[in-house]
Amino acid sequence: MNTPTQRSGFCNNCIHFLHNYNLFPSAPASTNRNELFVQQLSTVIYILLSICVLTLPCVYILYCVDKEPLYLQTIGSVRLNQYYQLQSEFPTSLRCKCSKSSIAYKSFVEMEPRFHEICTSYFVKEDWIEILAMNSNANLVDNDFRKTAPQTFQALQMFCAWSKTVVVHQIEQMNANEYSTAEISSPADFRIDIAVKLDRLRLSTKANFQLSLDMIRKTTHINGLFSALKTNYALNNKSVTITPQSYGGCDCSLSPHCTQQASIYAHPYLTQPVNILGFYHGCTIIEGLLRSDLRCLYNHRCLDLLLSGLAFPTKGVHVKFPTPLTWIRSPNNVSVETLVDALMVESWYSTISYANYFEQCNPTCSYEKMENRWKYETIGIIFIVSLIIGSILPVLKLIISIITNLILFCIRRAPNQVAPVMTNIHT
Repeated sequence: MNTPTQRSGFCNNCIHFLHNYNLFPSAPASTNRNELFVQQLSTVIYILLSICVLTLPCVYILYCVDKEPLYLQTIGSVRLNQYYQLQSEFPTSLRCKCSKSSIAYKSFVEMEPRFHEICTSYFVKEDWIEILAMNSNANLVDNDFRKTAPQTFQALQMFCAWSKTVVVHQIEQMNANEYSTAEISSPADFRIDIAVKLDRLRLSTKANFQLSLDMIRKTTHINGLFSALKTNYALNNKSVTITPQSYGGCDCSLSPHCTQQASIYAHPYLTQPVNILGFYHGCTIIEGLLRSDLRCLYNHRCLDLLLSGLAFPTKGVHVKFPTPLTWIRSPNNVSVETLVDALMVESWYSTISYANYFEQCNPTCSYEKMENRWKYETIGIIFIVSLIIGSILPVLKLIISIITNLILFCIRRAPNQVAPVMTNIHT
């Protein structure tokens, strides 16, 4: 059992051994303190230099020398499951080059827009518009919704058709483009890249559509085009003058965005209107429609009120009475302008097939075999250390020994210096 005294004695012995350790003793052994100091200092210098000589080459091999692969393994055409396995085994060194530099988007991407249900409903069919046109007779006041309803739903039909044309054209244009791919992308990077490109395509399509519509609206207002329905200007037949219409104190000659609640009148001369939920009357049919929403078409009561003001043919014409829309996906109080800005599309469904992309790429893969690198580095380090110990360290020890002997020779040849003795003089 070790006691504190024994441990202290062992430490003292170690310190004494290191303090007196001498690799360059003289023969015979010297007892001169100066000579011993030089020999021990030479020993420390030799040990430090030996450590540096042994350490620096090893550090250089491990961290500074470029690690070339032991060999480069190249594989011909690989299958998708084989590619996944190689990617898991060699995530950093695997390189796969495609057999073609570009691949058509249509070979691996499918885009399917889901349009708003109004665009497939009875309310944008020609039969419904014809029924409304039959009720827009001249006896109605100018602000009666029944008078402008045919053009309102015709404009809604036009927006649906225009949006579908633009969307289909953009999808066809995307399918005609090609995806550049020198090296095959990983599944995650590929899906992110394609998703970003599809988002940019949708945003640019919407922006171009909104720009075209905005130009039409501004051109119509700036040119002061007179509406045949007298929605923006009223024509006085007696004085042959044109007076701007005003809605809620907003003058149509100053702003094209003037609107008011759309209404129907039970009789041309009655002043109490019956409001049609969600629809607005504006300086132009388009401005009124864009301000409107489609709540009335979802509401049984509102739709019955609208139908009660219409006269339906009784003979010779097959009439289909419209039923309210079913609110399934989008809110029914969204403005038509919001729907038009979204190209009447409620949602986009995109199918991105990485398998089809991989098949079109048909890559040739290669990877670096690095698993035995440490083995060869260890052999190299052992060889260098052996070389240093067998050749460099003996030479280093010889040089230091020669320098030490020269210093000791100088010390021995130096004259002995006698220290003066001071005596006290007593008086």
